[in-house]
Amino acid sequence: MRSLPLIALAILLVIAGCNSPLIAGKDPRHIPVTPADVPPNSDRGTLAPGVTQTDIVRPKSLIDAHREVLENRSVTVEQTTRSVAANGTILTQVAGTDRYGPNRTSYNLTTNVTETRSVDSSGIDRIAEWSDGETQYRMVKWNDTTTYRPAYPTLQITHQIHSILSIFNKTDVVEVENVSTENGLHRYAVQGKLWFPNSRKTSDERAMRTTGDVLAVIDERGFVRKYRSEIRYQQNNSTIRIVQTIHYSNLGTTTIDRPVWVDTAVNATEPTNENRHQWTMKNNTSSKTALSQ
Repeated sequence: MRSLPLIALAILLVIAGCNSPLIAGKDPRHIPVTPADVPPNSDRGTLAPGVTQTDIVRPKSLIDAHREVLENRSVTVEQTTRSVAANGTILTQVAGTDRYGPNRTSYNLTTNVTETRSVDSSGIDRIAEWSDGETQYRMVKWNDTTTYRPAYPTLQITHQIHSILSIFNKTDVVEVENVSTENGLHRYAVQGKLWFPNSRKTSDERAMRTTGDVLAVIDERGFVRKYRSEIRYQQNNSTIRIVQTIHYSNLGTTTIDRPVWVDTAVNATEPTNENRHQWTMKNNTSSKTALSQ
């Protein structure tokens, strides 16, 4: 089977937030919602920051509001990104569950990677990171080998938010529906089409066209509770789909547990000086300094 075009593979990794569900695999237009009249917000006719009854008019305003809702609150983020062949075969899947404390200095992140392609396999099976606010560790399972090392504080949640903003900047909104009210907050389903310019084509991508769909469930504060995008690459007679889903939950109630593997990581590493980000791997005869990648 032919490998993914480089641009498709790059987007898969970027939108997955890899440092590392709505309803996966279904057309966003078919996700069950209960339509209702859309009540306008008193703020200049907007339903949520940057969102009107017909469009996302200011994507950055929406994402800034989403970021503000998350600020100083613990949260759980479930994310899946997969590439799917024309025949429905999942070529690559990156699935993770990330739990963050209120100030983002404590977290427990787990990402599982599944690859069914016979070529260009990364060999990575799992990546996990943990922090108690003072010390960070990373575990990587790679080709049946598990390695441990200290890690720099993660920026993964920031990358996830940036990926949503990038998609919203390319979204042509088709419909906005009021789907529910919870705790006095209206929730809206925003559906749209994605369009990408065919610029900087390489010889392998000359026949490639890119389109897609997006569905986001937001509330009147601008909090993007659920999000799903599907990017389709039409290359010659074959279509490759990149499908990403993100679900934010347990806002303010997420707890950070210490995984069992952290004890192994502590025993495998030791600090070399007062800089907690510089370490030496124990039992390493080369005494090589291990820094997070």
